[in-house]
Amino acid sequence: MNFLVDAQLPRRLTHHLRDAGHDALHTLDLPKKNRTTDEEIYEISARERRAVVTVDPDALLVPQISVIAAAFATFDYIELTRAALIFHA
Repeated sequence: MNFLVDAQLPRRLTHHLRDAGHDALHTLDLPKKNRTTDEEIYEISARERRAVVTVDPDALLVPQISVIAAAFATFDYIELTRAALIFHA
């Protein structure tokens, strides 16, 4: 699975994703770094087929990485809240 981690999340999240066997970039890895616009992030994610990870703290995401990656085979959008994963077709 390919991920693009947004600016408000820590760069170390990309390391957790890579350690789990995924391809992960942080906005700091992009040419404009954290000044990359939302539109540019969308274009990159669409072009490179990357799921954008934004807002939620990595402590909530890391334990769910394998479940989330598998769910993208079926669902288009996955929402992570403090209480649950919500799958959207």
